[in-house]
Amino acid sequence: MQTSRDRTTFLSGRIERIREAALKNDPEFIVMYGQGNRAAWERIAGGTFDSKGLCWMGKTVAATAPHPVTRGLGNEYWVNLGQMLRR
Repeated sequence: MQTSRDRTTFLSGRIERIREAALKNDPEFIVMYGQGNRAAWERIAGGTFDSKGLCWMGKTVAATAPHPVTRGLGNEYWVNLGQMLRR
């Protein structure tokens, strides 16, 4: 049985807090999991993602990726994503 959850009440505040932390701490990259949340990810990144799922936040590259338990994703997908982020 699935429990319904309120996922919108605090969403704007969470997005702003994550964005502020990313801009303050200046990590090399951020990976955002789940393709269904792309609008929220773009608000965090402050821009749109390109065809490879990348968006620059100053010196930080933000990347979107399918959720890790998505069927059909093998180690090769994650290795390729890691190599792309290194470049």
